[in-house]
Amino acid sequence: MALLVDYHKLKLGKYDIPTWDGLCYPILLYLRDEQVHSGLEIKHAVADGIGLANNLRHLTYDNSKQTTKVIEDRIGWAYSEMFLAGILKRPERSHYQITSLGLRLLKQYKIKIDRHIVHQQSAYCQHNQELLAQKQSAQHHNTSIDNIADINQMVQELNKQVASELLNLILSNDPSFFEGLVVELLSKMGYKGKNGSSYVTPASNDAGIDGVINQDPLGTRTIYLQAKRYAKDHTVGRPEIQRFHGALDEKSADKGVFITTSDFSQGAQNTAAKLGIILVNGRMLTDLMIKYAVGVRVKNQFVIYDIDQDYFE
Repeated sequence: MALLVDYHKLKLGKYDIPTWDGLCYPILLYLRDEQVHSGLEIKHAVADGIGLANNLRHLTYDNSKQTTKVIEDRIGWAYSEMFLAGILKRPERSHYQITSLGLRLLKQYKIKIDRHIVHQQSAYCQHNQELLAQKQSAQHHNTSIDNIADINQMVQELNKQVASELLNLILSNDPSFFEGLVVELLSKMGYKGKNGSSYVTPASNDAGIDGVINQDPLGTRTIYLQAKRYAKDHTVGRPEIQRFHGALDEKSADKGVFITTSDFSQGAQNTAAKLGIILVNGRMLTDLMIKYAVGVRVKNQFVIYDIDQDYFE
């Protein structure tokens, strides 16, 4: 492929390989066609398009058992940071596209775009403010770890941070991804049953139903789902609950779950209670994802021992 830019002209770091912010410029050059590209495609195209010598192109980290290449790791870091800054958007999972802001910054700064420019964008500042508020909250409860209550409080605060990031990632993906996520979540929660089935309904013919969980092989006990991926400040009102109830009536169903990334109005909650519809808002959703390990994995586990007094008696 044609050379995007000679890497010697970029900001270089350890191993004489461009730093992540030095790689922002060639990434934006590659994405200026305004098309959607996968993260893997971007990594390969940029790594191959800056003229790295073969030993640098395939260099891995020192003393690392992983096969991750340094250059590809830094490219991934770069497009992740630019996504947080609103310079790139993620139309679908692991796929990126340049935004109008990205085009404007590319034209304005060209090769001089760096971490300072990325980090001064309003979306990135807002992201940092949210992380800072979460960190301060955690530190407030982390003055000592003298008993189990303190440790439990720490775990809760850390999980709140994870929950917040989960919600941001859900909102950055497309609606179909969210529909699949909620079907998987309820299945993991045990609603599918041992021999049941679950699936996302086709978008062209969902009739107000986004997912179906058959609790038994014959589908005699069925749960119908509606999944609405809304911004955090959106409020789901009574009319949407009533429309969902209408869709349930058409199925002669008595079990419905309405899940959203946002929240419900009091009117929506009252209506759902009368109609027997279960509501799950964004906070409850992320709590359940953590509890049932959907989209998360265990980072650390600690075992705390106590004396077994019976042993010494």
